[in-house]
Amino acid sequence: MKIKQKKIIFHDIITTSSEKNAKKIKNLITNLYSYKKIPVDDNDLPTDILIWDDKIALITFSKPVFGTIITNKELSQTFKTLFYVLKKLL
Repeated sequence: MKIKQKKIIFHDIITTSSEKNAKKIKNLITNLYSYKKIPVDDNDLPTDILIWDDKIALITFSKPVFGTIITNKELSQTFKTLFYVLKKLL
């Protein structure tokens, strides 16, 4: 798997509805995947956000599934900072 060969670490921001999938991914790629669940009371976030290197993936799971990858060093750094701040707060 290229992810393991390149040792790409994914940082994922999830909600309760995506926690089951996040645990499966964590079991598959162990230390190359880190996620933090944010508390959402009534409304779930309809997208998944993955952050790695200088990339951000935004994925919707509604039908049709849609995803896009943004490659930008500054945006990636901003999302990584937000991820780490969330991780410390939660």
